[in-house]
Parts: sequence; structure tokens; C-alpha cells
Amino acid sequence: MKKYEVINFFTDLRDYDHPYNVGDEFPRQGVTVSEERIAELLSGRNKQRRPLIKAVEEEQGAANPAKENATPEQPENPNVEDKPDGDKPAVTPDSPENPEQKPDAGDSGNSKKYSKEDIEALKLNQIREIAGQLGFKISSTSKNGAVTEFMEKQG
Repeated sequence: MKKYEVINFFTDLRDYDHPYNVGDEFPRQGVTVSEERIAELLSGRNKQRRPLIKAVEEEQGAANPAKENATPEQPENPNVEDKPDGDKPAVTPDSPENPEQKPDAGDSGNSKKYSKEDIEALKLNQIREIAGQLGFKISSTSKNGAVTEFMEKQG
């Protein structure tokens, strides 16, 4: 099977909003995608309107040691995200999807108060997820609108 590498951060709306960081292998292990989906992500025919993955040649012999020792990275620009898709379910708060990028709302029942800067640094689906953990829903479909709505509802 041909291998692909992520060249621009995106959230895969067809894989339960799974985040793909630059340098990640696509698709992730255990996931099968269609040739049409690969073509979308290789071209600009996707929601970001730019290539998100590239084909990589499999190396003969040794594996890439830099990739093996790499730690998960934050996207180069955390404000760039795939546009929301209203037909897809949001990741639930107890989902195991990329927990290191999710701010902790507090394990002891105490709700953390988030600053505007904290919320602006997140992706739209992360803002919605934290809002759900805090007991309210974000209805805005734009990130700026979601930030404003979050700050109003948080109080």
C-alpha cells in the first residue's frame, strides 16, 4: 500500500474528527480510506482548499529514526483548522482522540475559567468539547463566533 505523510495540519472529518499533525502518517493505523479521499487530500479539493498530504516513497532498509523518536507536535499554526462539518458528530469529552491537546477542565469537579487567549488557541471542535464539559453548547459555525459565544456563556 502506498504511504502518505501529512504536510498541513487537519482534522479528518470522516474519521471522527481525528487530528493529523504535520509529519504524521496518513491514514492512521487501522483506518482504511478510499482512493477518492486520498485524491481530495492530495489536491486542493478539500475544505482547506490546499494539499494536506503527500505521497512518500518507502525507504529500503532502515526505518526513519527521526520519526521513531519524534514526540507529538502541536500544529504549526493552531488557528488553522478544517472548516466545521455540521453533519459529523463532535468528539465526545471521554473520547481518547489526542488527549494531550485538550485542556483539563478540572478533575475534582471545579470548573476552570478559561481566558479569551486560552480559547483562541484551540480549534473549533476543541472549543465545543470544553463547552460541553462545562455544561453549555456552542452553536456558532465560525471559530471567532465560537470564541465570543464561549466567553459569553462561560461568564
